[in-house]
Amino acid sequence: MFPTPLSVHKLVGLLRDLRTDLLHTYMGWENIFGRVAARLAGVSAVVSSVRCTELPRKHVLGERLSHSLVDALIVNSVGIREELVRRAKIARERIEVVENGVDLTRFRPLAWDEVERERKVWGMQGRIALVVPGRISQQKNQLAILSALLRMKRAGDLPLEALILFAGRGSPPWYGEKVRAFAAVSDLGPQVEFLGIVQQMELLLGAADGMLLPSNYEGLPNAVIESMACATPAIVSRPANLDRLVTDGREGLVCLEHDDAGIARSCGAFLP
Repeated sequence: MFPTPLSVHKLVGLLRDLRTDLLHTYMGWENIFGRVAARLAGVSAVVSSVRCTELPRKHVLGERLSHSLVDALIVNSVGIREELVRRAKIARERIEVVENGVDLTRFRPLAWDEVERERKVWGMQGRIALVVPGRISQQKNQLAILSALLRMKRAGDLPLEALILFAGRGSPPWYGEKVRAFAAVSDLGPQVEFLGIVQQMELLLGAADGMLLPSNYEGLPNAVIESMACATPAIVSRPANLDRLVTDGREGLVCLEHDDAGIARSCGAFLP
C-alpha cells in the first residue's frame, strides 16, 4: 500500500542496473518516492503525472516537497493544475496540461440503422435511456443518482419509460454491492439495470439518449469526451466539468449541485 525504505532501495538498484534514461512516475506514493529513487540512481530525466483532483493531504504535501525533482509535471486537466497551484503551492508555469484524446474511429455518431440495432441489444426500445459509465465508486456518486431517481419517482417526476443503465464494476466491491442493494430495496424496479463491465462502450453510448456523470471529483473524464464524440448529450456535475467540456444547455446539462436534489433537477430537465 505504500513504499518502504527497502523497496525504494531496490528500485534505485533496478534503475541503475537498467541504466535508465527516463522514468515516468504516476500518481500518489509512486510520484513521491519514484522521484527520489530516480535522482539517487542518477536517472537523466524524470516525468511525473497527476490525473485526478481531491488528492489526499499526504500526497499534496509530497507533491509540494518533491516536485522540484522532476523535469516535467504533466496533468490532463486544467482543474488538476489549479488544485496543485492552490494546495501544493506549485508554480503554474511548472505544470503542463496535456488533455485526454479520444479515438474518433471508434467513438462516433451511429447511423440510424445502427442505433436501432443497438437499442434493441441493450433493451432501450421505447425507453429514454441514460448511461452511467465508469466504475461504481464513491467518486462517481452512484448512490446519489439512485436517491435522485427515488426522489423523482415519489414526486411523480420520473417517466415510466426512463431507463438508467450503470456500466462498470464495483470498485471497491463493497460499494458496488451497497449500490445494488439500495437499488433492490428502493422500488425503482426495471428502471435501473446494472450491466457490469461493458467492452463496447462506443455502441452503448452511441445508442443512448444521454450520459449521466455527476461525479464528486474528476480529472478530465474520458466518459464525457467519448459521449460528445458519439453526439450523445452529457449530464455532468461541476466537478466533472472543470475543463468546461459541457456548456449547460448546449452539449448537455451541468448540475449546479451534485447531491440527490441537484441530480434530480437536472435529470428532470432532461427527461420529458
